Amino acid sequence: MKKILIMLLIAAVLLPLAACGETVKNDVWPSTGLAAKLPAPEGDYEIRYDYGDSFAVKQEKVSPESFEKYVSRCVEKGFTVEAEKTDRDYEAFDPDGNKLEITLYSDGDMSVEIEAARELGTLRWPSNEAGKRVPQPSSTVGTVNYDTSEGFSVYVGGVSRDDMNLYIDACIEAGFCEDYERGDNYYYAYDADGYILTVEYEGANVIYISAENPEKPEDETSDAATDEPDTTAAPETTAAPETTAAPETTKAPETEKVPDDMSSSGDEMTVDPSLEVIRTYIIQNSYETRRCVVIKNNSKNCVYITSNTVAYKNGTMLAADEAEISALAPGETGLLVEYFDTTDDVTSFSSNIKMEKSEDYIVPLTDYTIEKTMLSDKVILQCTYNGKLDSFTPYIFTVFFKDGKPVYLDWAFKELKKGETLSFESKPYGVKFDAVEVYAYGMEFNF
Repeated sequence: MKKILIMLLIAAVLLPLAACGETVKNDVWPSTGLAAKLPAPEGDYEIRYDYGDSFAVKQEKVSPESFEKYVSRCVEKGFTVEAEKTDRDYEAFDPDGNKLEITLYSDGDMSVEIEAARELGTLRWPSNEAGKRVPQPSSTVGTVNYDTSEGFSVYVGGVSRDDMNLYIDACIEAGFCEDYERGDNYYYAYDADGYILTVEYEGANVIYISAENPEKPEDETSDAATDEPDTTAAPETTAAPETTAAPETTKAPETEKVPDDMSSSGDEMTVDPSLEVIRTYIIQNSYETRRCVVIKNNSKNCVYITSNTVAYKNGTMLAADEAEISALAPGETGLLVEYFDTTDDVTSFSSNIKMEKSEDYIVPLTDYTIEKTMLSDKVILQCTYNGKLDSFTPYIFTVFFKDGKPVYLDWAFKELKKGETLSFESKPYGVKFDAVEVYAYGMEFNF
């Protein structure tokens, strides 16, 4: 759940050695690495990437029968652990913990992705304040994801779903029982002092545990803001003006309470003249920094947009990332999301944002609507499609804000049938919010 494959966001820094982005024949299927654990698809295919810990391949014009046949071949390879299957999706682990996902899209494209099992050793339980508050699991197999003064996160192996439920009960007894939410594969709760606990089942008897105090970063932000004029007023005054709120029901992308642009005067941004950067948001947690760039396509074509960005702290490089929007229609607005592997205070960014004509077909926003209902802990989104296609799949992004500051990003990738209304939830797990922005656009491949 923590690691999500995003259709438009991250391209890796290291290029694959084997045929990335090139259509190849099945006689050159890799014989080593993760690909060797899978059967080669029949016919031509495109290797999307081949990194050390992940591999993905795409095949076009795949029939439901061919999809079922390939799934059966993967089952024969041992991908049967915790298997979940629909008529268009198959997800399972092999006995070694490698995760396989196969998806057949409505346009006939089939995506096959395999992710390596997480490397686990002897778990060293964090000794910070958060670690002292959270019970230590009985299993000593695991790895620390991060361990800071603000909190920690770990992966723990050898934990079944039943074991996880017993562990959650122990966390409840330890005081993590306020504003809680519990499901078959997760538990989120606060303790009396505001520490937030997350427990999630990752699959293959591995769970994810994190705990942190979300109030401290907000206090630090408030302290830092006292050097600027007019920011010492009560928190209520930091919210965006009410006049910018969108109607209750709008065409996507929908905006309610637009906060101030968070770009820095030191930022350098080279942008194609046919693109317009509306604003940028910075979202930082205990293990990474995200930058969201709201961008509008002012050209007359559907375009493919890419960004290449370096993050700096006082002139020193900290991290770099690339992002993309696969297809954005004329006059419409999308969201570029960049991930930087740093928790330092980023003071500026240097970006190059380019575009080229896209061969993909975008469903115009006039063909679908999004209605939203904001609740105390979630947003319910209702999408209705009335276009000419039998179905299409929109990307839907929700940015959550608290007191005018972006605090959480969520996204969904949902297939809509013609005339269908699909309702689903968007949640900023464990994060308080008072406003949201919704960005949506959909893509179908050219016929």
